[in-house]
Amino acid sequence: MEEKDLERVAGLGVRAKTILKDDASEFVIRESSDGNETLSLIHVDDLMQVVTSKRDDLGNVTIEKHMITKNVETFSHYRYDWLDNYKILWWIMAGLGLLTVLSSSFLSALFFLMNPGVLLFFAGVFLTIMQIADPEYIVFETSSGAHRFLVYRMGSNRLLTNVSMDLIDDTMQEYLKSGKLDTSEFDNRSLFSMSSPSAPISQPPITVPTSPPPTEAPPSLPPTEAPPSLPPTEAP
Repeated sequence: MEEKDLERVAGLGVRAKTILKDDASEFVIRESSDGNETLSLIHVDDLMQVVTSKRDDLGNVTIEKHMITKNVETFSHYRYDWLDNYKILWWIMAGLGLLTVLSSSFLSALFFLMNPGVLLFFAGVFLTIMQIADPEYIVFETSSGAHRFLVYRMGSNRLLTNVSMDLIDDTMQEYLKSGKLDTSEFDNRSLFSMSSPSAPISQPPITVPTSPPPTEAPPSLPPTEAPPSLPPTEAP
């Protein structure tokens, strides 16, 4: 484990390369929704590493290394799109299983269906939970064995995880050919996705202009007296 103080930057997820060497290349596999935990692929000093970076409330960053190898022999990526494609079926299984359990509880003639109903219900619930978690499975084959990781979208920064899962195959194929981890496409795509209109943009509060205080009406002048009338003159 390596540790170093890091000032937290609002809106920026924790990165392992901030406490590694400057020439480290980092491909983020999964970032938590709050940005305080990241699973990353790191290439530094001709070594390929898979690490988890964690940042606590004080801004301290710790790194846990899951894999360190000089040579990745093969890479595999498995998608579970069928969990989404058949999600209505999982709901039907759970509902039908629950209905079977309730029916067999009240009707003795159907009691033999209790166990199949329980199995059907729990299978439907399990597959529904997996569909919501939306996992993908990646495997790094090295000379020391296989390193497997199950990547869940649930609880993650989904925009970043989607970009990562879209690009990790091409990125690893390029690494297997050249021995270099090129993250430029990932950096550009992730920056674009996080700054797109779909991402919330904070705006400064709008200040309502205050109305000026009411002006006082000028004091009215006292009424002027009419000039005194002259007494009438007598005719000669």
